[in-house]
Amino acid sequence: MIPTALYSNTRDNIEEICRQINLAYFHGVYDGAAVLVRKVVEMLLILSFKHHAQEHLIKDGSGNYQDLSLIVKEACQNTVLDFSRNAKEYLELFREKGNLSAHNPFHLSTKKDLELLQPKIRHLFQELLFKAGIRI
Repeated sequence: MIPTALYSNTRDNIEEICRQINLAYFHGVYDGAAVLVRKVVEMLLILSFKHHAQEHLIKDGSGNYQDLSLIVKEACQNTVLDFSRNAKEYLELFREKGNLSAHNPFHLSTKKDLELLQPKIRHLFQELLFKAGIRI
């Protein structure tokens, strides 16, 4: 799902989640892979806001991070982060796919679902690594 070369030598937690995504996919745990993709997207979005000193925009009055839907909305309109048109589309796509796999009792992700999304996952993941200052 996520090429090893993209996440090698980044951060331990990113490397571990990506390893889990790939293991889940290769072992047929497709809903698990979708939920983990959502998790790594959320993590990298938060790191992107931090890297650009914009973290205050995604926290509530108590200092807690807002729901991912609000973080995605802020990321898509944030001119400092300046995400590409494709990344903006993919952010919502993977938030929704992860939510379906985690919360919808009638949804089961399939191998074909994830195969179709794989190029988009790779593109978004790569852009998020740059925006978070992890890759230059």
